[in-house]
Amino acid sequence: MPNTNKMQWPYPGLDADPWYEKFNQMVTALDSSGYASREDRHLAFSGGGVVAFNATTGVVSWDAAIEIMSPIAGFKMSIAASSLVLTDGQVAYINLVRSPTQNVASSPAVASTAPNTNDAYTLCIRNGDSVYWANGSKIADGESKSLFWGIVPGSKSIEIVHVAGRVSHNSTVPLVVGGAAFNPLDYDKPGYARTITFRALAANGDVGIATSVVLYNVTDSEVIATLAFTTTELAKDEVTLIEGAGAGEIDLVEKIYEVQISLDVAPGSATETVELYDAEIQVVSVSI
Repeated sequence: MPNTNKMQWPYPGLDADPWYEKFNQMVTALDSSGYASREDRHLAFSGGGVVAFNATTGVVSWDAAIEIMSPIAGFKMSIAASSLVLTDGQVAYINLVRSPTQNVASSPAVASTAPNTNDAYTLCIRNGDSVYWANGSKIADGESKSLFWGIVPGSKSIEIVHVAGRVSHNSTVPLVVGGAAFNPLDYDKPGYARTITFRALAANGDVGIATSVVLYNVTDSEVIATLAFTTTELAKDEVTLIEGAGAGEIDLVEKIYEVQISLDVAPGSATETVELYDAEIQVVSVSI
């Protein structure tokens, strides 16, 4: 009995006998594939807790169960807290239980490509130093954050610098490149502890120089945190911020914050620059 090239659907041959039996096999295969496609469009992710990725080791981990909900079936599939290793280009996938009659458990598998079957569902794929997830989330090397809705109440990245490409600066006089209003209490959730981090992606235009990316409290006119960059390679730096009313701390009321970039020493040439690509305040809340 012949099969289609891509989907491997069976179909009756020109002179098949009995024809109806083979036609019925074809219709059943089409129905199964069609239902799988319909169900995949409705799947929703939750859970996962804090997801982390280390590009050097390839380890992707999550500290709480990932739940995949199927509104059509009315049940969910649970992937227990665990970890796996992805090399560049590899995918992690699960085999979905179609039309489940109860909640079920599953474990991901890793391969160079996802199986060409109705039940295989790509969970995430690694591309370079980042991992991209089926719900549209992305986690980069060294990051630890919530990726799925409703799992870590209050988790959010507040992007205070958004540029098309990068911002370049060639002076020791600070250049303001972005700002935002921020109040830690907006992310206060009973039963959860939060960590606030300031981080940036930047590089230097020339070797042998040092540059700074500063989080500045405009409301109180004080420096909160300084990130130092000393390489021409694009790099990420971050610092955990302290909550409180003291100098250099994040106050528990709304304040205006801005990001400043500058050279640490007066430039000797036009190529001695700081190149800022991104800066943000990230709040991650975890259950206690």
